[in-house]
Amino acid sequence: ETKRAVMEATVNCLFEFGYANTTTQSVSDMTGLSRSAMIYHYPSRIDLISAAIDFIFLRMMEMVHQGVDAIKATGSLTEENAHDLHRDVVKSREYVAYIELNIAARTDEALRQHFDSKAIAFDILWQEQMSDLLGDLTGQKIDNVLAWDFARAIMEGMRINERILTNKDRRNALHKLVIQVMEAMNAKTL
Repeated sequence: ETKRAVMEATVNCLFEFGYANTTTQSVSDMTGLSRSAMIYHYPSRIDLISAAIDFIFLRMMEMVHQGVDAIKATGSLTEENAHDLHRDVVKSREYVAYIELNIAARTDEALRQHFDSKAIAFDILWQEQMSDLLGDLTGQKIDNVLAWDFARAIMEGMRINERILTNKDRRNALHKLVIQVMEAMNAKTL
């Protein structure tokens, strides 16, 4: 379908070129659509980006659902598995696109009007999914938003700084530390 191809190309442009260089023209060029066909579906850049925000959050939730199902299928639910799922989502092209949009929304009012409410709604869904996953692990409902906020902040920071954090041992040590801190927070020992 044309719209899906346009959304995939928009994510790729955000991933490869950043928000400033993601335009209807760059997406049109990447998909091979004519400019008039692009404008027919998305009359302006903000229309394109707004649709891409929805697409990005939908794709990330699909990744979470697929990951949760895969973890449950193994019968080996651990906090480390949940963290690995989170890390896999953070490594995705969609997540990089999300970060690009989040940072750009800080100074772009038009983008902020489209991004913030959708990002807040996604955050609520993300928390519910991870809480349910850990609830399955422990046999009780986990409602430790702070632990997930901590993990997300570290993971996002690592993703933003991946060009600087080039030492694999250092990145792995940070991942292990996140798991230890989350375990302590969930056990209420921290």
